[in-house]
Amino acid sequence: MPNKLSKLTLFLIFCVFMMEYGYSQNTIVSPYSRLGMGELFGNSMTNVRGKGGLSSTDWSYRNLNLANPASYSYLRAASLNAGFNIQYNRFSDDVSGVNIWSGGMNTIAIGFPLINTINEMLDQTYSDWRFGTVVALQPFSGIGYEVESIDSDPEIGRMRRNFRGSGGTQLLMLGQSVKFMNTSIGFNGGYLFGSIEQERLVSFLDAGVHYINGFNDDIKVRGFYWKVGLMHDIILERSDSDPYHDGRGRPLRYITLGAHGKAATNFTNTANSLYIAQHEFVLDRDTLFSSSDLRSSGQLPPEFGFGASYVVKNKWELGFDIEMGLWSRYENEAKPEELKNSMRLAVGGSYTPNHESITSFFERVTYRGGIYYFKDPRVVGGDQLEEFGLNLGASFPFIVQRSVSSLHTSLQIGRRGISGGLQETFVNLSFGFTVNDNSWFLKRRFD
Repeated sequence: MPNKLSKLTLFLIFCVFMMEYGYSQNTIVSPYSRLGMGELFGNSMTNVRGKGGLSSTDWSYRNLNLANPASYSYLRAASLNAGFNIQYNRFSDDVSGVNIWSGGMNTIAIGFPLINTINEMLDQTYSDWRFGTVVALQPFSGIGYEVESIDSDPEIGRMRRNFRGSGGTQLLMLGQSVKFMNTSIGFNGGYLFGSIEQERLVSFLDAGVHYINGFNDDIKVRGFYWKVGLMHDIILERSDSDPYHDGRGRPLRYITLGAHGKAATNFTNTANSLYIAQHEFVLDRDTLFSSSDLRSSGQLPPEFGFGASYVVKNKWELGFDIEMGLWSRYENEAKPEELKNSMRLAVGGSYTPNHESITSFFERVTYRGGIYYFKDPRVVGGDQLEEFGLNLGASFPFIVQRSVSSLHTSLQIGRRGISGGLQETFVNLSFGFTVNDNSWFLKRRFD
């Protein structure tokens, strides 16, 4: 009965978060988010972020890594992952600066292995095959900006332009992974959905009869998304004192090689547009253009990544990660614009002083750190955005129903912009948790 209750509790928590997620998505506030699909979230798992985003090679018996689906088959216990973040942004140029706070929910995911290791221990058997399944809802991109500018035309005079935008896209995903011996492959299939709301206002300040032109576009995005992943462990040393049930020692030192990628995927748009001319002082409005349920298409580009990590099990890890996206192939008929190919480089690692310590809690904590450089696909005035930053993080273990779970934290400090243009300095503090349950698929035994 307790095992059934724990599973039910896990599912209820997951369902509540899934329902609430739609009302508390991660909020983005950045003028640059009006470009392309907006701010791309990438891997939003707090435990992976903390070490710079080494997503190609990250795997765990208890934590999830959605960026490489090959990692799911390493799971040894059911894992519920969720979290939120708080972000501080400062936007500045040569004249002035402004400070903005934002935040919201991150990824919500639940994963579980299809073979219970407790059954193997009781039966004194061990299979070379492993299987893992994940269901997740994660942010894909976010949009949030409000910009005002005043310029002048020799014939028209002064014009004030206001740009506002909000919305974003999410990915509802099902993943599956299979592992044989030291090699694992995985697949993510998902449904991409969301909306982009944009408003442009143009005011003619020196006109005798003052009208404001308003342009409102509401674009709903729908499409299917898929991704594949591969991981391989090169075992350098095994334990003689801690063998598997077939006599092989558990890995102590190894190198993990990982890769993941996707081909170009299509999506569809349904756009509603309303363009009007509104008198500033009286209720006099002319409709310049109106359309509803206008269908169009788009294409997300191919993306791939790879990396390698050297690991001393339960002690420390050091690795690198490279990700590339061919965003020059991005297409969107409802919001056409030119993007460039992206690239992300990261170096990071983790360290656990003593995961078996019974005298010091902080020796059981896993500390993480990393640095990264990101060539953003968005372009301003012909120049491609660049971003670089530092990540620090820690995972604090705690016990839930006799299972080890974790509270994850990540601090990201970075800077984004173009040379001689608007600079965005940000500090992102993320909190996530993993709740584990090893009673799934446990065979009941009766004396």
